[in-house]
Amino acid sequence: MEDFFGNYTNQNVSQNDNMTDTLTEDSRFVLTVETYIIFSIGMLLTLMAIYSAYLTVRSDPVAAIYVINLIIADLIQLCCTFIAEVSSAPMAYILEVYFVAMLASIGFTVSLSVER
Repeated sequence: MEDFFGNYTNQNVSQNDNMTDTLTEDSRFVLTVETYIIFSIGMLLTLMAIYSAYLTVRSDPVAAIYVINLIIADLIQLCCTFIAEVSSAPMAYILEVYFVAMLASIGFTVSLSVER
């Protein structure tokens, strides 16, 4: 039993720490690039969706307003994701806005489905 709970040390601790730091920096870079790509494509498609929904307001104004509100809530979520990536602002505030936008998005989705 003493061998099982014994104190084992690794002589290469500093070498392993440097390797995990390098992997963390590489993975952080990949996550940053992914966030920029998602933000760019998402912003373009969201703005196109807002424009197309705006053009259809004349035919069915009630449903189109719900859709526009839903897309704006999604736009706020997308902006919060980008701001969290590039700014050094406290994450608590960014997460609060993100979750409020998410709840608004869920609410608009429910309103849209009930209306139809």
